[in-house]
Amino acid sequence: MSVFEHLEAIVITTLVASLVWLWAEGKDVRRYVDEVVPVELVAPTGMEGALVIEPTTLEVQATFETSSAQYDEFIDVIDEGPVLVTVSPPGEGDTSLAPLNLQAELEAGLFSSLRIDLEELQPGAVEVRVDRLVERTLPVSLLYPSDASLAQPPSAQPSEAIVRLPASLAEAAGETNFRVRLTSEMLSAAAAGEPVTLTVPLELPEALRSAQTELLTRSVDVTFTVTRQTETLTIERLTVQVRQSPLVMRRYDVVLPEDEWFVRDIELSGPASAIAAIRAGEDVVTAEIAPTLDDLERGVTSLPVEIETPTGVEVVSPIPQVAIQATPRPLNGTPE
Repeated sequence: MSVFEHLEAIVITTLVASLVWLWAEGKDVRRYVDEVVPVELVAPTGMEGALVIEPTTLEVQATFETSSAQYDEFIDVIDEGPVLVTVSPPGEGDTSLAPLNLQAELEAGLFSSLRIDLEELQPGAVEVRVDRLVERTLPVSLLYPSDASLAQPPSAQPSEAIVRLPASLAEAAGETNFRVRLTSEMLSAAAAGEPVTLTVPLELPEALRSAQTELLTRSVDVTFTVTRQTETLTIERLTVQVRQSPLVMRRYDVVLPEDEWFVRDIELSGPASAIAAIRAGEDVVTAEIAPTLDDLERGVTSLPVEIETPTGVEVVSPIPQVAIQATPRPLNGTPE
């Protein structure tokens, strides 16, 4: 056999084998319905950190005909992770909202590379919002108790804060600012007459919060000077109440002489806000005595007054005592 005859035999054998393989593959073609394809929408190369895309991930269902070998390739590809589909950035503005033809994208990408003819994709299109990430500079406003005794209004440094967020969120939020609150505890801890600077962390306003929002100015330094930390107040007259336990009430009748019904000139000292609340009637100061059975059986004739004040307020005047009158009650109808 000549060399040419040998080559001719090899070519014929190869062609026959190929035809047999193609015939076998053709016989193995099946229709696959609603095969799940995970998809991830991504920004163009170089803009990964500049755009916010919603939705980011989704699942679609594909219907197609293919051979088992190509179907195995399809499964291998989607098992490696979602199919990436690149979306376009907004045009002249910072935000775009438009439908994306997913069927065309997957036909040109995934299914074209696998040589599979896609029949149908559900959904075939999806509405996609694309936002540029923008930076906004917002003012910092300081809040503090209205009765705070300050030499001048407190100041914040910096007086503005920078935040990076999706453009559509910035537009929806409109005019807003960062609020920093000085509490009574912060003010009461400061020495009177001395400037104090506190570093206060910033919190994002509710209107600006999202998974993509980033606060670039983390804190501000707030400076203030307290002119006085405490105030005093003298209460001219307090009614004295008698508090008795059930056991005492069964054994004794305790009363105050008429001239002991009140205590006078009770001097209080405390934070300005607390003293102001007492003056305004928002908080009350009470006076009472609480005789015990042991006190009465020992024949005690006077007791110190217990004066209850709001938190942080102290009684600085001497604690008064009042006389008491205790009369034993009859037991089983027989006087003691």
